[in-house]
Amino acid sequence: TPLHHPSHVVHNNNVVGSYNALCAAVAQGIRRITQASSVNAMGHAYSRDPRYDYFPIDEAHPTYNEDPYSLSKWICDQQADSLCRRYEDLRIVSLRFHWVVSDIALPREAFGNTPGQHKHLWGWTRREAAARACLLGVTAEYSGHHALFIIGTTTAVETPSLELARRFYPHVPVRGDMPGNRSFFDSSKAERLLGWRHDG
Repeated sequence: TPLHHPSHVVHNNNVVGSYNALCAAVAQGIRRITQASSVNAMGHAYSRDPRYDYFPIDEAHPTYNEDPYSLSKWICDQQADSLCRRYEDLRIVSLRFHWVVSDIALPREAFGNTPGQHKHLWGWTRREAAARACLLGVTAEYSGHHALFIIGTTTAVETPSLELARRFYPHVPVRGDMPGNRSFFDSSKAERLLGWRHDG
């Protein structure tokens, strides 16, 4: 967690722990790995003032991480890239989850009543959907390393997404289709690569 430990502990535990686990797997002949990453690898909820270049956000969006947790998650993704360059038969997915919960009620209540929740872009991931993505990461056919957003297709609130974008991020261009309460994140790459869908 980024909230209850000194910054060097958060950073070093995530970075070194992930690297050691990946290297141990490779040493044991494991060639298919699912790694838990975070939407914060791009810089997000723990930033002082999150920066977004466009909505909906996809994996091509640059990182603007500034806190130790987000930095560590981005480095973990880079470590997976590095190992896949070294071992051509290695396959890794880094799944960028957003608030994994058993039910939408928890994030819906939090986003509706807590100041500053716009920094989270109202995103969430159902636990069962996250588990399916983990399994697909070690069974689907792909090559190399891929960071993937694994996030619900809708926000956790009922306010239309375009209204939220205009209210909180008026200078961020909307490039894609965001009708109703469509998510601010585009998880379509996970569907193309793994056959994963949040609700199916």
